[in-house]
Amino acid sequence: MLELNTGFSLAMGYLLIVYGGLNLLVMRALGNDLARLRSIWRFNSAVSLGLALLSLRYFFSFPSGSFTITTVLYALASRQARKIG
Repeated sequence: MLELNTGFSLAMGYLLIVYGGLNLLVMRALGNDLARLRSIWRFNSAVSLGLALLSLRYFFSFPSGSFTITTVLYALASRQARKIG
C-alpha cells in the first residue's frame, strides 16, 4: 500500500509541475485578454476541483485541504476578474 501512495504522490507532483508550466506558457501567449484568461481560470478551477474530490475520496486531510484551497483561490481570481472587466 505504501508503494501505491508513494507512486501516486510522485505522479501527482509531476502532473502539477507540468500543468503549472503549461499554464505559464498559455498565460504568456494570451497576454492581457481578459475573456481568455477567465476561461483558463475556470478550467483551472475545474481541474483543481476534480483533484480535490479525488483527494477527499482516497487520501488524508493535507492533500485534500491543499486542493480545496487551490480551488477556492482560482474561483476567487475568476470572480475578481469579472469585477475588473
